[in-house]
Amino acid sequence: LRVTACTWNVNGQLTSEDISEWLRKEDGNSDIIAIGFQELDLSAEALLQLKESSRAEEWVKIVDKHLPIDMCKVRGIRLVGMLLLVYAKSNLREFITEIHADHVGTGIMGMMGNKGGVAVRFKLHLTTMCFVNSHLAAHAEEIEKRNQDFKEVSSKLFSRSSQPLSVLDHETTFWFGDLNYRIAGNEAIVKDMIKSGLLDDLFKFDQLNQQMSQRKVFQNFIEGPIKFIPTYKYDPGTNNWDTSEKCRAPAWCDRILWKATNVLFVDYRSHPSLKCSDHKPVSASFNVFIKVINKEKQQEILHDVIRDLDKNENEHLPQISLSQQEFNFGDIKYNVSKTETLNVVNTGKIPIRYSFNPKPGESNHCKPWLEIKPASGNIMKGKSAEISLIMKVTSETATKLNTGEDKLEDILILHLDDGKEHFVSITGNYLPSCFGVAIETLVYIPGGIREIPINKLNTKQMFEKIAHPDRNVTPLEIPKELWLLMDYLNVYCTEKEGIFTETGLETEMMHVRDAMDTLSILYITKEFSAFSVANCLLEFLDAFPQPVIPHSFFQKCIDNCNNFIACKQVILQQIPTSHRNTFKYVCAFLRKLLLKIGKNKLDAKTLGTNTDKVYFDCLFVNYECIF
Repeated sequence: LRVTACTWNVNGQLTSEDISEWLRKEDGNSDIIAIGFQELDLSAEALLQLKESSRAEEWVKIVDKHLPIDMCKVRGIRLVGMLLLVYAKSNLREFITEIHADHVGTGIMGMMGNKGGVAVRFKLHLTTMCFVNSHLAAHAEEIEKRNQDFKEVSSKLFSRSSQPLSVLDHETTFWFGDLNYRIAGNEAIVKDMIKSGLLDDLFKFDQLNQQMSQRKVFQNFIEGPIKFIPTYKYDPGTNNWDTSEKCRAPAWCDRILWKATNVLFVDYRSHPSLKCSDHKPVSASFNVFIKVINKEKQQEILHDVIRDLDKNENEHLPQISLSQQEFNFGDIKYNVSKTETLNVVNTGKIPIRYSFNPKPGESNHCKPWLEIKPASGNIMKGKSAEISLIMKVTSETATKLNTGEDKLEDILILHLDDGKEHFVSITGNYLPSCFGVAIETLVYIPGGIREIPINKLNTKQMFEKIAHPDRNVTPLEIPKELWLLMDYLNVYCTEKEGIFTETGLETEMMHVRDAMDTLSILYITKEFSAFSVANCLLEFLDAFPQPVIPHSFFQKCIDNCNNFIACKQVILQQIPTSHRNTFKYVCAFLRKLLLKIGKNKLDAKTLGTNTDKVYFDCLFVNYECIF
């Protein structure tokens, strides 16, 4: 881009002259123009900032009138007599961001704004740019003061910003203004050398040139070759050197410097045709290389980076393979467990930590009829783990499965720490069982529970409709399944020592439960051990959703447990008929057992301890009252 910098100490004057040449209007190729004024207003009121000066507005109007076409203002800033205006072509404005302006005064008492600097900075595309307009200390002998002014201005500008970036930290910095460095030498000799065209020799005596060579000021800044005569001091309105009483020696006070590696110098000139001030304006042009995003290349690189990141991330993400993601356990019977094995292999490049997580809105990672062992663990790289999935329906889960409120269906969420989740489907076909069915329902089912079609057991309402479609049908006095068990025990086991205290065989108990559910055999064969049948009886009674003595009667039984008459009224008159019949039937059997205590070694306390769930969770009724 073409950048033009312009500076002029106007000595408190306005002009009606054409300043187009100074602003490089005839070139027509400036993309950014930075214009610095010094000594806009020399009045005491302006110096003391007692009132707002109108000179800045007047000079802005003059500049706007002579600017190249299609330029828009980026930012302006003024401090007493210093004014900095920065313009850019309209098509660049949208790419200029992070615009800031600041000022530093170094004048009288080190604070006044008659000396110091003003600056504007911004980012153009990806390049940071800064423009500084300064007016440093006057008089030939004040070299050190000018050096100090530079240091103070450069260090303080933008130091109060929330994101401080000093003038010297920008990628491209242009510094211009009335720097006030003079030419060391006799006034007459200086004029003779100018007249003789010995500008290169004269430049050796330039104070700024000398100070920069000694690296005392403007370190790392560059100035273009000066091919024009000094710009100070003239009689206003003429091109004549100062003829006043002071008769100042000519000097290159007005300078333009830059600090950057992305700048190519174009030209550097003064404009002697503009005569309203005792200074001549100066301008310089540069070609500045700006970092711009190549959108096409950016997308290409972004795609490559994302691809590489994805590849790297995937390589370091936990990765596994599952032996299978769907498990069908087939037919499931009450209280019979079935196990399937899920094999998990760590196929990634790092150790993994896995766990089974609950589904949204749930607190457990699986349904209560399923158990996972182990439910969490670590698997090293290249190793595998076997996870057991155990399905078992017990008294806690059978009721809802029988009524269709629940199904043997679940989705397991296998979670990997810092990795993705895997889903495992679990299904099974529960064979309806009398275990977990209410007493009042069983007495209305005439045959085996498995005779009821599966598709008609899918809801509680359908179950009740099938179970007792006509309330006029006379129910059984007790569940037939209870009779089947107790008839066997009554015939074969009343004298058996250890009955209700010894554990039965699980294989035999499974056959007994099948007989109860299907009624495919009307009698339990005597080959079954007494212990297995007795255990099935306790298990059957324990699985009732409501105990033989319903929960709602617990407190009454507790209150009357030591009063035979009151207890009898509660049990024999208030509880539901099917529960009362079951209670009486079981008690009759228990009495028979106690009549043979000489052989079966039982007593009331032992029976009560082992059959307390026949009635409710704790034996609240006095044993003597029952037996």
